[in-house]
Amino acid sequence: MLPRWHIHTDDVVTASPTVAGGAVYVGDWSGKFYALDLKTGSTLWTTVLGPKRTDGNADKHTGAYGTITSTAAVAQVGLRRVVFVGGGGSLYALDASSNNTPDALRVIWRYDFDPSHPTSHGEVESSPVVWSDAPGGPIVFVGSDANQDSGYVGEGVWALRAETGAVLWHFNPEAYQGKALFGCGNVWSSPALGVDPSNGDPARRAVLYFGTADCPDNSPTPCPSDNSDPKCQAGQQYPYNTRWQPFAESIMAISASTGAPIWSYQGHPPYSDSDDDYGSSAQLFTLPEGRDVVGEAGKDGLYVVLDRRTGSLVWRAPETGNGNLQPGFALGGFIGTTAVGNVAGDPTVFGGVAINTPVTYDSSGNPTPQAGGTVVKGIPGMQAFSASRGSNRWSDAQAYTYGPTSTANGVVYVGALDGFFRALDAATGRVLFAFPLGAPVSSGAAIAGSSVVIGTGTSESDLEFKTCAQAPPPLTQPCKQTPLNQTVNPLSDLGGVWAFSPA
Repeated sequence: MLPRWHIHTDDVVTASPTVAGGAVYVGDWSGKFYALDLKTGSTLWTTVLGPKRTDGNADKHTGAYGTITSTAAVAQVGLRRVVFVGGGGSLYALDASSNNTPDALRVIWRYDFDPSHPTSHGEVESSPVVWSDAPGGPIVFVGSDANQDSGYVGEGVWALRAETGAVLWHFNPEAYQGKALFGCGNVWSSPALGVDPSNGDPARRAVLYFGTADCPDNSPTPCPSDNSDPKCQAGQQYPYNTRWQPFAESIMAISASTGAPIWSYQGHPPYSDSDDDYGSSAQLFTLPEGRDVVGEAGKDGLYVVLDRRTGSLVWRAPETGNGNLQPGFALGGFIGTTAVGNVAGDPTVFGGVAINTPVTYDSSGNPTPQAGGTVVKGIPGMQAFSASRGSNRWSDAQAYTYGPTSTANGVVYVGALDGFFRALDAATGRVLFAFPLGAPVSSGAAIAGSSVVIGTGTSESDLEFKTCAQAPPPLTQPCKQTPLNQTVNPLSDLGGVWAFSPA
């Protein structure tokens, strides 16, 4: 492959580009959203989302990451091409039907998932998915989280009418169980939609599969002073010894029509203090014997395969180590979403590995070896393993990555923190192509015909955000609310988008 074009963006691009109708759609951490010509990289139009927007569609939430980390979804809604993308703590619907649309009319609607707390840490890292053939018109689904914060009313998965932004339902894992909002219902993975119109059960004709985040002990944390959490009264503190519930740190299936749970699977011990989110999104595939399954990787380094109908375990195995540096803070395992392809008739999972560590540190700062069996593959940064059995197919000793993996036509694509974009043979792991992009990569590759498009740039803000939590109480909130800029985030100058085509 050869580079076709490159543009410099205002900040880092960790979302994966989306290609539709000859255009590339992607946003950066500053909140700037770009529509680019796929062939030339020329700008078709841009707009600004989040706190820098100057009309009534500004979003002021202060999440742990940049304004746009969500990969956009593009769908035809009526006569318009519409782009759906997270910006801060809101979901935006953008009119992409014309490059000449005035910016004041570019936003069709915005939905804030926590409007009563407009500067909370709510954020949309999840990438939306659209059910185009839904009864009554297209529906868009997306997850929402607040990076381990308690008291966030927007946590969970939302369904909104694509045309208007009207809420159809909101599934909050904790509220459904009658629990207080401890922070154990956050969803920053992206839901996978499985559609089966012939299913005799209307609730199962369309099903969403996703993983929930970790279930932290944030004590001591006071209940919201405005009584926005009905299970935690103002003047009291959250009772974290009661926080665990059946949907915490789980892989779930819920009805796309109603938001009602169908099943959940929990693979971690109750009240775990490990930072073992399911942030790598689920994949739907079929095993050789015809069994429909869902697979999802986690920050614990495990890959789990479940029966799509019942949620029963097919297999689970450690495919890489984890990166639990200390209780409540992990850097490793699988964070970027894995990809599923086919090698010699066997479904195969390909996944880039985040920063694994051989030891973890307890609350006193003492190093101890990782739990037995979790560091299983040394330091290779790319794993390929059978989706039927979990057995290793190949490993590649590339640099670690937070970015998702993509695969098409027998080739696996992944960017890494060393700044290289690689293409590997899906059957053998042999490196077919490696190109330096000049910046760490946490974006995933979008493949459209013979074109491959990927973003560049990676921030240190997760480390900064969690370091804030260790600051003395008077400094914790001011620290978290400090806007990201070049001073605290020097990598922000390295953002960009690259396009490649065959040599």
